Amino acid sequence: MTRRSVRRRLTAAAALALLPLLAACAGQPMIALLGGTQSPSDRMPIYLGVAEAPSGPDASGRYGLDIDSTRFLAEHEGNLLYVGLSYDPRDSESICLLSEPADEIVRHTLHEAEFGTTGRIGFTMATVACGGVRDAPLWGVYDGNEYMLLRDGAPTGGAVDAGWTRLHANLWVRPYLTQ
Repeated sequence: MTRRSVRRRLTAAAALALLPLLAACAGQPMIALLGGTQSPSDRMPIYLGVAEAPSGPDASGRYGLDIDSTRFLAEHEGNLLYVGLSYDPRDSESICLLSEPADEIVRHTLHEAEFGTTGRIGFTMATVACGGVRDAPLWGVYDGNEYMLLRDGAPTGGAVDAGWTRLHANLWVRPYLTQ
């Protein structure tokens, strides 16, 4: 055997040995919270009373935010902040930071009591940012604040010194400075 064929065989053997490790990593969400079961408080108020998801890669071929994937992160300055998954026509998955004004819950509850209805009634939802968090944080600006969504275990050294406040293990905020 030549050196070249020995190297090829060793490379192939090493690649095969790594396959189980790579398979174990694939499918693990960058934010573990997204892998759990959605509780009632994880459903964004805009979707309360909606029986089935109006979007996502389902049998009908619809795409967009998967409302069954949303998870509540924190409330900050009157805004409820959620993380969720969004899909595009290429079946590409994005992690999204979403916001909804907390006072929408009050309006929804009053409207339901007065008119006996539930569901989407005059709600406002904002997508702060969508993308990935594998290699770098996801950044977004909303309502005078800058948000940083991080994958599990991402380094946060120096964040406090840079003016960031931790709202959740995966979410940091600081006032947005326009200069």
